[in-house]
Amino acid sequence: MLEKALGQFVMSKSAIRDITDRLAHAYEAFQTSDLRGYDIASVRIDTVYEPLRRWGRKTGVFCVWGIGVDGRKVWLSLATAHSESDDSGREGLRDLSKRSMPTPVTITTEGAWPDQSPRLSLAACAPDAWLVA
Repeated sequence: MLEKALGQFVMSKSAIRDITDRLAHAYEAFQTSDLRGYDIASVRIDTVYEPLRRWGRKTGVFCVWGIGVDGRKVWLSLATAHSESDDSGREGLRDLSKRSMPTPVTITTEGAWPDQSPRLSLAACAPDAWLVA
């Protein structure tokens, strides 16, 4: 939009490259951060489909956020996903476990495991440490 108004590129290629590099490093730090300091009561999981380019197909973004015992919402993970599948759900939950997130009281999904009951789905994909009753 601004390019059309000004009739030229607003940022140089090197400036865009620098911003992209900083964003990539920030994302990597976010995705590998230790989660043991969060007192999460509930985990919410959903895949949303967003256009990442101006034209073309939408890309699935696998989102995981937690709600703390104090009611505070915290983003826990964001990753691209091909679909709302068992594999995406398993990978997302395993990632939280590897990052030392304490066991949540509940895990809620929106369509991530459509062919199974929620209890069977979570038992099939949750890290073993989270399944101890």
